[in-house]
Amino acid sequence: MTGSREFAVCAMAEHPAVWTLSWHPEAGRWDAHPSAVALDRAFALAAHPSGSLYVASLTPHGAVHRLTRDPGEPREWRRAESLALPGVALPCRVRLDLRGGRLLIPGYGNGALAVVPLHPDGRFAAPVRTAAFTGGGPDPERQDGPHAHDALALAAGLGVVDLGADVLRLLDDTSLAERTRLAFPGGTGPRHAVDLGGGRLAVSGELASTLVLASLEQGRVLDVLPATTHGPRGSNAPSAVVHDAARDLVHLANRGADTVLTARVKGDRLVRVAETPSGGVSPEHLVRAGDHLLAVHSGDGAVVALPLDDGVPTGRVAARTRVPGAMWIEELPPLLSR
Repeated sequence: MTGSREFAVCAMAEHPAVWTLSWHPEAGRWDAHPSAVALDRAFALAAHPSGSLYVASLTPHGAVHRLTRDPGEPREWRRAESLALPGVALPCRVRLDLRGGRLLIPGYGNGALAVVPLHPDGRFAAPVRTAAFTGGGPDPERQDGPHAHDALALAAGLGVVDLGADVLRLLDDTSLAERTRLAFPGGTGPRHAVDLGGGRLAVSGELASTLVLASLEQGRVLDVLPATTHGPRGSNAPSAVVHDAARDLVHLANRGADTVLTARVKGDRLVRVAETPSGGVSPEHLVRAGDHLLAVHSGDGAVVALPLDDGVPTGRVAARTRVPGAMWIEELPPLLSR
């Protein structure tokens, strides 16, 4: 059907761990197909233009897997190769840096970062490099040490978002040495970040239930917005953050409130636009797809399409399916025939 798009969803369930979903916006319908590939604690995904799908396993002894599929069986994934990540505990994100030809994989367990070089066709290359850090924050349970939760390639170097130490570390692109850091208010618990351009970032504050606007160029936080108006502080833990550059909007998933906050970036300020139901329990990840925002929920497995009106969720659910334990949704490139 015209306008249909394909996605992979990973789940923190024993089986199945990876699903292939087709979203048909004109019909308002999902098609969901589980894969037989066996993976342990699949937590995050990244898709390569060549067709490879990378999966981070949230395990004490870190690993990343590369999956492929046959054009003759487009709904079925197979494990092409797995790569151990020594010194990186509980990998919780796999970020594709296509320009740099590499994967950036932070470890929540000990705050370390793995940099995995890639061949042009998406295969793992060697050697894997790692960087380790120290530090902590005021929350005795969640900030007892460094807990890296995101990593991204920025114009100024590699950024590592550390939930445990309340900082974004800026690393030298070559040596991986920490050059400088941007500090968040104590107890923020930064989780995910998006690059807004111009040296600015929008960051989800998991522990403080906030959305943060920060400037790398100025080395400071510009604005902090409460993530939700629903429920007392401590009952909500923001997760994913998505940028709509055309409209200067940022969407934030709220686990606990089970809402999506939409804010507009106006200069150095964040302006609350709307807060709407996410369509399920505990939204973990969001992705924009045309005139819809897609959300996956770990609490009830809901995978939903939320219609957008001028970029803002309307509060309705256009279509719903279910993937038990859903953690991440990733758009897939068109499957090329051999």
